[in-house]
Amino acid sequence: MEIPSNEVLLAELKANKVLKTLSEKEFAALAKSVRFIPYKKGETIFKQGNRVNDISILMRGLTKTCIENRSHERNTIVSLQLPIDLLGYSTVFDETYQATAVALCDSIVAVFEQNLAQQFALSNSKFASAMLETLCKKTNVFMKQIADLGQKQIKARMATIILIIADLIKSDFIDINISRNELAEYAGISTGSAIRLLSDLEKEGLIVLDKKTIDIKNRQGLEAVSMVD
Repeated sequence: MEIPSNEVLLAELKANKVLKTLSEKEFAALAKSVRFIPYKKGETIFKQGNRVNDISILMRGLTKTCIENRSHERNTIVSLQLPIDLLGYSTVFDETYQATAVALCDSIVAVFEQNLAQQFALSNSKFASAMLETLCKKTNVFMKQIADLGQKQIKARMATIILIIADLIKSDFIDINISRNELAEYAGISTGSAIRLLSDLEKEGLIVLDKKTIDIKNRQGLEAVSMVD
């Protein structure tokens, strides 16, 4: 992946909903601290349980945030992130990471010191308000997602996850780098079940599969399947 210049990345960073509340002086301090780090597909950006020193913002690529389940091998994906998004808003005041973030394709992440974000939150009410608003919205989405998936049959879970991803990327043609195993982790089912369910949805004419892409052909029908509990 070609890494854009710092000037280009800083201009994009400034457009982030939370960071655009910073004053010129505050953003200059951030620009002095920030580093832009490339990650290869599959590389860990930060790991659950490790100490938080930095705040991470996705600039290019796609990442997943997952809870590592030490009692068994399968992790639980809780969200996907597209640019330009903070990877874990709670990390501003957390001492340790509560989840693991992994690059799903070659990505670029902006990293700056946690204590700098804490200073912004304490001295800039607009920054603190924007961060709190975004955190609340993400928490509400996460809670609804848990409730929805927990009450549904596995076929409905898979349909729901496909719709969640389509809504995230704002397209019914899903061509992002997410594997069948990751779809299974997101839906909370086995990889074998995920492959079978995707095949069933295709046979019903709701989606079309082509290697790593999923094309939603009947959104209304897929939504109907997702509502079954």
